[in-house]
Amino acid sequence: MANRRKIWLGAMLAAFVCVAAVIIAWNFRGEENTIVPPATPKSPPEQERLAKETVEPFVTTDAIRSIDGVLAATFTVKYADNRIQGERVHLRSYNGQLVGPTLRAKPGDVLKIRVDNRLPDIPEASADAINVAHALNSTNIHTHGLHVSPEGNSDNPYRDIKPGQTQEYEIKIPKNHVAGTFWYHPHRHGAVALQVSSGMSGALIIEGGLDDVKEVKAAHERIFLFQQIPFDDKGQVENLPILYDGKPVKHWHETGRFTTINGAALPVITLRPGEVERWRFIHAGVHELITVRLDGHKLHEIATDGIPLGRMAARNGVELQPGNRSDVLIKAGAPGIYLLRDGDLPADGALQASEKPERFLAKVVVAGPAKEMDLPESAALAGFAPFK
Repeated sequence: MANRRKIWLGAMLAAFVCVAAVIIAWNFRGEENTIVPPATPKSPPEQERLAKETVEPFVTTDAIRSIDGVLAATFTVKYADNRIQGERVHLRSYNGQLVGPTLRAKPGDVLKIRVDNRLPDIPEASADAINVAHALNSTNIHTHGLHVSPEGNSDNPYRDIKPGQTQEYEIKIPKNHVAGTFWYHPHRHGAVALQVSSGMSGALIIEGGLDDVKEVKAAHERIFLFQQIPFDDKGQVENLPILYDGKPVKHWHETGRFTTINGAALPVITLRPGEVERWRFIHAGVHELITVRLDGHKLHEIATDGIPLGRMAARNGVELQPGNRSDVLIKAGAPGIYLLRDGDLPADGALQASEKPERFLAKVVVAGPAKEMDLPESAALAGFAPFK
């Protein structure tokens, strides 16, 4: 784990540039930084009890696929009412959902995405207040990890879609693009942290490559879009000084909120003994790293950040900084109940040098008749590694 942490340090720092700008900006607004506790804070023992008792179903988000080389999608950005673990939330959203639809395309395809901003117009900071949180209801879209043009109406982070405006994107995926797990989210400077913290993100899958390996193809696939939504006792994510006074990780832990998976807190995953599944992990949160561990099981990693490893690496846990992705294979063990955990870390290993307590992500139930399936040999994966 130590080597992996070093490898992704640069990526971690880059991913947090936008978030850091928002944090710094709110530090100097002079507004009150009192922390308002959530309606139902949960201690670690209470969280573990809830994880063991949960009956929340695992959510599979709607998928939009390319047809004849074109993926056409419309994202309506608006406030929407939803529920997270029974609590009402009122958040900025894509199409009124807690999670955006999963986009599935192939190398050589074109993404034609229409962004329709229906958020209300609100007063903005002055035009030269670059490093102050601003334009909170202006937006755009970024395909995180794709090797595509940033110019014009392609993946251009400088696009500014104000309330009441629309923008047509045309993003051309190169024919030689690697197949893998990616994601999309807003990238409007000044509003990134707020909008992503509200759940404005979704999975983006480029199909091919490892998908065609016999054992991988036979495995059922699940996408895990991890989100850290720090809604307050009114179910909102609005008052950034409460959330970002320079100690975002500390306050995230104090909320007692769960990291959600596809908008659901503590979902139940059911497997049969011996069954193999492919899990695509995407860390779409902005607060704290996630160390994914499954009781009594190895995570057989086959790709990181959309790039095939060219082998299968059996790990006790997978560390995800915000923005990171990991593809793993799971082979279910003996019948029983297992917890998918966000493991604890000492201060010298955590994101902001403060001790990270153990949290809980999901419950895995292994039951029913055995379904013996094979994991691939590393030799079958070797040819997919882009770097030798």
